[in-house]
Amino acid sequence: MDAGGISLQIAEVAAKVVLDQFLVEARLKVVGNLDNTLNDERYNYTTVQDGVAIPWIQGAVRKPIRYTEGVLKVDDMLLVYPTSSADQAAIQLMPRLERAILYAGGFVVHGNVSMGGDMTLVTVMEGITKRFLTLTDVSIFPLFPANVTIPDVMPLALLNRSKIYQLHAAEG
Repeated sequence: MDAGGISLQIAEVAAKVVLDQFLVEARLKVVGNLDNTLNDERYNYTTVQDGVAIPWIQGAVRKPIRYTEGVLKVDDMLLVYPTSSADQAAIQLMPRLERAILYAGGFVVHGNVSMGGDMTLVTVMEGITKRFLTLTDVSIFPLFPANVTIPDVMPLALLNRSKIYQLHAAEG
């Protein structure tokens, strides 16, 4: 029996999630696309399935931790990299891209910041009110000896705006 109304479109997005202490590889449950879910402030947590939490630090006592289902606090996510090209394509870019270097937590992030046509890197932090900035052609570098690697260049990633403490234009 059709009750009418709006039905939620829940999907699973394969992603790598950078946390301060762990790189988590898992499938994230999202409503709509990944960008909409992470930027919707009604959601403080996201459910993950088939997770593997890998400690960043070399020589960590803990080995990778595998779990079937769990939750991640959205505010603690530093960077989210959807690994499927279809999930990347579902995230809409703003009209202008500017190459930048951003510092967040213990990481340096290099990529093209997606922003409005009249924005600059100086105004983007206050001008975009979403929780996550969208970046393309992204590289991330830990500022410590790391145990784990992430792809050299990610076509698209979402960077938690509240974790950024410094940014500037990438030189040449």
